[in-house]
Amino acid sequence: MSMNTVFSIDRFEASLAVLERQDGALLHVLRCFLPPDAREGDCVAFNAGRWTICPEQTEAVRDEVFDLMESLFDE
Repeated sequence: MSMNTVFSIDRFEASLAVLERQDGALLHVLRCFLPPDAREGDCVAFNAGRWTICPEQTEAVRDEVFDLMESLFDE
C-alpha cells in the first residue's frame, strides 16, 4: 500500500471497518485503529503509522456524490 493511498470508509462490520480504494479494492481494518470520530463515507489515509481522516477529500467526494445524485433525480 502506498503511503499516500486514500480509502473511503465503506461500512463498519462489528469491530471491523471496510475501506475501499478508488479502484474498488477493499481493505479490512480493525475499527479501533481509525480515529474515534471516523464515520462511513469519510476518506482516510495511513500516514506516520496511523490512520487519519482527510477532510478536504471527504468533502470533495461527498460533493461529487451529491452532484451525481442530483443529476439522476433531475432527469
